[in-house]
Amino acid sequence: MKLLNLLDKILSLSSAERQAKRATLLPTLIQAGEDLAEHVACGRYFVNTVGKDLTFDPRFLIFEFTWNIILRQKQVEIVNEFLENLRGGRSKVTTIPTKQTKPNFSRSSK
Repeated sequence: MKLLNLLDKILSLSSAERQAKRATLLPTLIQAGEDLAEHVACGRYFVNTVGKDLTFDPRFLIFEFTWNIILRQKQVEIVNEFLENLRGGRSKVTTIPTKQTKPNFSRSSK
């Protein structure tokens, strides 16, 4: 969406305005394009290969879509570990890695 909004903004400018703002628009446009490429090419760590088939838990996809985020490998591993512990009737406390400076704590139990 960031790239689309930026392109709309650039297209709404006159040729002279684009040329005058080129020094700031071009790096911003390149960064937005790189961000989009990174998101498109990133791995979906909740997708598994079973033989020739791909399988996944749709809850991960819904979560990513709802919160407009991409889950990292460690986050998916932690959720899967919670699920295994829950099925086994075990309790587990862990720190969930985020980009925030403060740690988030989450707990699963019976």
